Amino acid sequence: MRFRKYSRKHVFLIIFQWDFRNEDIQKIAKEYWEYLKETYIEAKKLAEEILKEIKKENINDFSYLVEGYFKKVQSYSDEEILAERLRRYILAVASILKQYEYFRQFYLTMLEYFGDKDRRRKLKALEFLMKIKKNLRELENYNKKDRVITPFREYVENLLKEKFPQNVEELEKVLKNFNALFVNSMEYFLKKAQAFSEKRVNQDMGEIREYADKILNQFIEHQTEIDAIIEEFLNKWTLDSLGSVERNLLRTGTAELVFVGVPDAGRAFNDYIDFSKDYAGIKASKFVNGVLSAIYNSRGLKV
Repeated sequence: MRFRKYSRKHVFLIIFQWDFRNEDIQKIAKEYWEYLKETYIEAKKLAEEILKEIKKENINDFSYLVEGYFKKVQSYSDEEILAERLRRYILAVASILKQYEYFRQFYLTMLEYFGDKDRRRKLKALEFLMKIKKNLRELENYNKKDRVITPFREYVENLLKEKFPQNVEELEKVLKNFNALFVNSMEYFLKKAQAFSEKRVNQDMGEIREYADKILNQFIEHQTEIDAIIEEFLNKWTLDSLGSVERNLLRTGTAELVFVGVPDAGRAFNDYIDFSKDYAGIKASKFVNGVLSAIYNSRGLKV
């Protein structure tokens, strides 16, 4: 079955909420799935809205997009319940918007330089270009499969090396070229985000939730037994003394590995290790892996 990693993650987050909210877990789960679906829908709408804006004709300055959308886009990139791939697309959009803000500062500083020939302004303008180059290179490395950033980064590097504008006319050409690369990159990642969000809601969500419900139902049915199993392997620790991340990852993992059962336990372990690293760090991942492994092995099973 596909998407099991996301099923595991969603169950963990539901149990995590239940642990500190002390409310009915079924109610929490219902609210969680509704919020998840709505978040994907809103992310899709946001992508469509920005796409509509950048496709408008005869726009010479896209800085209004930075002012109007950067914070909104960044907030969706921080939504941990969304799939990593979608968050990567959204984060790319946020980064590209930020680069446009730097470019606008470069452009305005160069206009001032051509007016007064103050060398300090030119140096300041160069600093903005260097920031863009550095950030585009980082974005390119972060999205290695999405090569749309490469020509963008290469253009900025070429400006720094060989094609730095020497007058206002050349600067206007740079503005036009930068705008084209900006639009191309934005369209690419926005369309990716739009398509992914739509597919996740209309096609994938049912399968993700189906397996998540299996794990969650086993946790609800065997909660007391699951907690007792975990505490058996904590040595000097108790469940209450653990961090909330570790405690609820162990609950989720035990519910799945012991009561649901998986054909590929190695992948499940890798997922729980990744979640531990993401939410609590490497030390926590080693602890969670050690306890889950001990529980799993005690059942006569091997990863």
